[in-house]
Amino acid sequence: MLRALQKILTAASIEDYEGKAFYSDGEEILIENYEGTQRRYFCGREYERPVSKAFDPYLLVVIDAQEASIGTTDGERIKVLWTDTSLVPGKHRHGGMSQARFQRGHEEAVKQWLRKVLDITQSHFEGQRIIVGGAGMTKDRFLNEMPS
Repeated sequence: MLRALQKILTAASIEDYEGKAFYSDGEEILIENYEGTQRRYFCGREYERPVSKAFDPYLLVVIDAQEASIGTTDGERIKVLWTDTSLVPGKHRHGGMSQARFQRGHEEAVKQWLRKVLDITQSHFEGQRIIVGGAGMTKDRFLNEMPS
């Protein structure tokens, strides 16, 4: 697909295409500056751009046992404020360790990870609404740890 796009741009004599978005109806190419936000375009004979409705910012938290990210969105853009990976071991059994001992260590690592993400979430919380997403069990445990 990248080669096809490069051929089209070469044929259209477009050399500087970084930071640009290209749309075509098969006859003409529409070129716009692209700032890294996602937008939907409905193409036919006319380009129809839905009017985006900005809203009060939301705090976004996406979490699982291996990594988490925190950001904000106003409906138009997402700004990443923090992201990190955890030190929680995978669920497979490590050699030389009893299953019960491994499970206790795993549970403690998950608790520490959830506390860390919760502390960072609270440091970025400014009274806005929060959207939490991620793997079901980890997300549910995180929500249970959050103050009401």
